[in-house]
Amino acid sequence: MTTENTIPEVHDTEVKNPVALLAKNKELLAKLKQAQEELATAQNALEGEKAKHSDTSAKLRQFRAEDPFKAAVKGITPHPGLMEKILREHMDVDVDDDGKAVLKNKAGEPLAWERKNKDTTSTTMPVELTADSMFAWVRDGLGEVADSPAALLHKAVGTGAPGNTTAHRPAPANAPSEPAKVAPPAFGLR
Repeated sequence: MTTENTIPEVHDTEVKNPVALLAKNKELLAKLKQAQEELATAQNALEGEKAKHSDTSAKLRQFRAEDPFKAAVKGITPHPGLMEKILREHMDVDVDDDGKAVLKNKAGEPLAWERKNKDTTSTTMPVELTADSMFAWVRDGLGEVADSPAALLHKAVGTGAPGNTTAHRPAPANAPSEPAKVAPPAFGLR
């Protein structure tokens, strides 16, 4: 079997109406060109919408995750820049499908810490995007990571008095920034 027998010869057929064929060809080429232009316009519109979506997603992430994270870090320490750098070494802030901020470890799992109860049991608690929850995680969770700079920070908290194990926390946001003025004594030397 040869290939000459399997390939039909197109050149042998006679075109009965070449003018009509050329007109139809011209019509189809015009439709193809119009469809290609519409496709290009739709692709440009799609790229514009993708850019808007990306911008909106970035703004949503900033509003839902980054701003609350920075506010919570400010509630933990008087040095938020350093603490944020330390925390970002151990956690990521992400927005889930519902638009809620989620703290995750570097493996992508939701962040949790074990709270030690007074009866020597422990309870696993999720780390929430609040200053109290993040502070507890830093105090109880990161303090146990020996090679972490947060371990040094954890050991350095407190007033330094022997036996004092209370952690330093900055004043609440609604606290006055300056101490109240004390009236001079009404007796004695002036």
